[in-house]
Amino acid sequence: MFATVDELAYRRYVELFNLNPKTPPYVFVLNHEDEEYYPMSIQPGYREQDGRDMVKVSDFLQGIAGGHLAAVHLTPWYNPSRYTKKATRAFFALEEWQQTIIGLVFVGGAVLLGIFLFFRTLVDEPNPILKKEK
Repeated sequence: MFATVDELAYRRYVELFNLNPKTPPYVFVLNHEDEEYYPMSIQPGYREQDGRDMVKVSDFLQGIAGGHLAAVHLTPWYNPSRYTKKATRAFFALEEWQQTIIGLVFVGGAVLLGIFLFFRTLVDEPNPILKKEK
């Protein structure tokens, strides 16, 4: 999608993507689902007027499609929500029977861990009835 941005109405986006209304067209690709974007300025040998050259824009888009360009993430790498969103999306992309098996494995594992910890506390604590008096 190609768009123009009203810098007053969308000030937050203008600041987030470092858009400058005084420069030639600024080309970037936004992947909203993964919260990342690809600015054309990350290409080697980028010049400001490259946004007007359709051959360079096409090369830029092919570089993204081919996986040759790295994305700029909107969420920092240390933020857990960056990974939980991807895991949730991957989980709900599975078939229902696969989700059921994963759910049963987690619930079954939690139950087994609880049983193990319960009996472990019984073994670790000395039984006062069997305690020998000296």
